[in-house]
Amino acid sequence: EAGAARAELLPLVRDELGKLVVVADQALPRFRRGTGFSAAEMTSLRKNLFPGVRFILFLSARGQVLGRVGLSPGDAIELLSVDVVRSSLRTGRETASLDTLGDRRLVLVGAAPVRERDRILGVAVAGYVLDRAPRNVLERVTTSGNRSAVFLGADPVPVAASGFRPPA
Repeated sequence: EAGAARAELLPLVRDELGKLVVVADQALPRFRRGTGFSAAEMTSLRKNLFPGVRFILFLSARGQVLGRVGLSPGDAIELLSVDVVRSSLRTGRETASLDTLGDRRLVLVGAAPVRERDRILGVAVAGYVLDRAPRNVLERVTTSGNRSAVFLGADPVPVAASGFRPPA
């Protein structure tokens, strides 16, 4: 069932990445110069174009944080070490995976290169924190009425569940 859940979750973030790359392409001069995005710009971007996404991060090719929303400074830096982000910067391909972030939060992360011709100028990252995801994100993965849960590591407490009755 983990494979099925993964197959359902990854397209969620890949759909958002396509839109995010279009936005990043409009800001190529900023990526070229390493000029950052303001907090207000990033908040507006998420609110108006990506309301379901939990976090957005723009990184230069050197790993400099150009803009972030929905992430602490520490989490933004930690995302630099996530395989999908490093892979996207290195290979120039869009990538996505389930991973952990910060204090063992389960996240769905997608990364796509920001390019100018054949040169990678940076990477656009979008994601969901699944243990705090809107219910509809989890319901796409777990069929309504079925008892399903996603567990993080060996912790006995599910970080996401669908179909279970809350304890009385």
